[in-house]
Amino acid sequence: MKKIGVIELEGMEFKAYHGCLEQEKVRGNSFTVDFRGELDLSAAAESDNLNDTLNYGEIYDLVAEEMWFLPNCWKMLLDVSSKR
Repeated sequence: MKKIGVIELEGMEFKAYHGCLEQEKVRGNSFTVDFRGELDLSAAAESDNLNDTLNYGEIYDLVAEEMWFLPNCWKMLLDVSSKR
């Protein structure tokens, strides 16, 4: 039987240089991002080994990378995150 768990990172703060206005691309803005993911934690529950679960640091790094390279509009962030 699968053991589904939820992993959340809330309140991740980034300064990024994207937006719909040119000024946003030059001066930047502060963004707060929340992440929530559901995943099968059966292997981690069986082994009690951190290598069998999701690494919070890697999630943070993926979100930070997307925030840095995100083009003009917020819609892209939603599209990217739904594909991962």
